[in-house]
Amino acid sequence: VQITLVGGCLSAGDCSAPQGQCDTGTGLCVSCLVAAHCPAGAMCTDKACTLAAPVITAPTANSKLNVRRPPISGTAVAGATVTVRVDGAVVGTTMAGNDGSWTITPGADLALGTHTATANAQVGTAPSIVTSAGSTAIGFEIVMGCLANADCRGATPVCDPVDNMCARCLVSTDCPGSATCTPSQ
Repeated sequence: VQITLVGGCLSAGDCSAPQGQCDTGTGLCVSCLVAAHCPAGAMCTDKACTLAAPVITAPTANSKLNVRRPPISGTAVAGATVTVRVDGAVVGTTMAGNDGSWTITPGADLALGTHTATANAQVGTAPSIVTSAGSTAIGFEIVMGCLANADCRGATPVCDPVDNMCARCLVSTDCPGSATCTPSQ
């Protein structure tokens, strides 16, 4: 009896990475049958190694920042390599710590205005590298000026959150004694 195997497998030895496992039920080479077949931190889902997307925790969505190189941080699978993009351009790559936390500070100033940050993670080594989907996009705005009264001093000790400018007062309670406030227009 002669058996000819075409386009399939009978055992894992018939398969090569990254499709290094043999699903004997279907005769197909697959990435994994159990999580142990995947790089550390990855899961086996529908016979493919998958990795949870990182989560960006800072800046928070729709926040205003007055620093041109804001630290971008979050969580991912411990030991994963995390790549962060702002407006689609890579601003840095780092490794998630043992607790899964990571932080990247852009190497160049970001322009004033609105931006969107995303991140993805990667585990494993060639040929068994698993890359996550992108994180949820986080929008933030970089402004010039103040964000809080602590950013203002001297004769203009109050921050106007509408235009991010320091002012003498916004309401009469900002004034000493019985003085009243007449905000400039």
